[in-house]
Amino acid sequence: IGDLEGFMKRGDISFQDRVDIGRQILNGMNNLHKAGFVSGDLKPDNVLIYQENGKYVARISDFGKAKQLNPKQKTLHTGNPRFAAPEGCISQKAEVYSVGIILTRLFESEFIGDVNKSILPIPKDKRDPLVPDKKRLGIERFLVLNKYCPQLERSGSLIQRGINESRIIVGAGRKTFFNVPSRKEEAEVQSYIKALKRKYIGNEKAEDIIEILLKMTKNEINRMPSMEEALSNYPSVTE
Repeated sequence: IGDLEGFMKRGDISFQDRVDIGRQILNGMNNLHKAGFVSGDLKPDNVLIYQENGKYVARISDFGKAKQLNPKQKTLHTGNPRFAAPEGCISQKAEVYSVGIILTRLFESEFIGDVNKSILPIPKDKRDPLVPDKKRLGIERFLVLNKYCPQLERSGSLIQRGINESRIIVGAGRKTFFNVPSRKEEAEVQSYIKALKRKYIGNEKAEDIIEILLKMTKNEINRMPSMEEALSNYPSVTE
């Protein structure tokens, strides 16, 4: 069928299909992490959607930036920064954040399009005047255009906005710069996901899923679930 980015623009995706696709993405990433690897470049374009026996099947693709990392290791993120964790690193926990943002896009796509580009507009005082208004949608648009968030259009620009001081991690004979996440960034992301929850008032399964997404998009690693924990708490289609 194509990638998830294009698939989300269709108007015939049921809520149950979204639930099923979300679970498949979590399951695929959990299997990757259990094997000791990270994707390194998570985004909707790298999730391919197939149709088999009348059901949608989601598969993670493009492992050109994949790395072998155990749960305690991390390194500098060199993939697409739009869905990267605020810290600017790649690790198993950082990819939990990325999947949380991707699943937010999956569920919010029911409510947005060319007219309503996001479910929570960016106030003028939070809008970054240096960032062009490209054809981004949903939470991706919200993050890229929000001056309090470090997600940008291109790689290698994590300190462009000068939001936070960088932390220097010394190891293996080299220095690596990571962004220091702040609660202000987290508050922006969480406010957006809570706005999505209000769209699903009365849908208990959706509300449960969005509570998981809120936990997945915390800034501090010790406050986030692992991919396996997120998957174990995620409801099945039949529940």
